[in-house]
Parts: sequence; C-alpha cells; structure tokens
Amino acid sequence: MTGKELLEDLYPTLQRIVPNDRTIQIYNEIKHSLSSFQIIDTFSQIKKNERGQGLALEVMLFNKDFIYDIVFASSTVDYISVPSNKVIMTFIESSYGQTTNAQGLTSVTDLLTFTIKYAAGELLVYTTEVKRFSEINRIKTALLNILPK
Repeated sequence: MTGKELLEDLYPTLQRIVPNDRTIQIYNEIKHSLSSFQIIDTFSQIKKNERGQGLALEVMLFNKDFIYDIVFASSTVDYISVPSNKVIMTFIESSYGQTTNAQGLTSVTDLLTFTIKYAAGELLVYTTEVKRFSEINRIKTALLNILPK
C-alpha cells in the first residue's frame, strides 16, 4: 500500500473531525506527495485535539527510509518526517489507574503509550487503548526490523 492509498482510505475518517478547506487542501497535498511511498506498516486513530477543541486524526506510517507522523485537526496540520535510520529505540508502556475529577467522579485509565526515540532525544509518542497492544507491538517489531543493526 502507498501513502496515497492509505490517505484515500482514511478520508471518511478525516471528515469526522470536520476539517476546514485549508486542512483538506494540505491533506490532498500530503496525499499526492506520498503517492510513491510504499508503506511497511501504519497506525491511525481519532483523538482529542491537543491544540484546542475538537478531534484530530493522527496517522503514523513508515518504510525503510522515513517515518511520517501526521496530525490533522479541523484547522491545523502537524507533519513530521524522521529518517528511519535516526531511530535510537522504541518502547511500549501501559498504565492503568483511577483518576478523580473536580466533581469527585472517578474514571479508569487503561492506556498504552508507544514511543519512538530518535536523534538527540526527540520523541514521537502515540497514546491509545491497551486493547490495541498487539497492533502496536507488531508496528514496533516491524520498525525495529528495518533499523540498522
């Protein structure tokens, strides 16, 4: 699968975040730029927008040359490219606990964090539900298999 094909498949998901026209234009430009990018593996999810209100579509894809971390929100786009050979290590952490909000309501957190450390301590971090452990572990293994030994 190419990056273009992946982004075409994710277009209905992008629509769920209600992107503005500029976000859609950038989405299409990124899709076109990844038309020959052959993907080894990928991860995507809808998440709460960390830069403001609403939702964001988070996409990570990689091959032997690059890792792309792309976050589309309704009015912003973050687009990070990391050469795969710059990855130093990857790790998965799970956290389970209870939190109590200001109203005294208790909620359970059952999260998984996948971190890719590259270059001089820079990080790509993906947080998702623990039930996606097998998928994250598969991605981690595939990424480690392409790194220089």
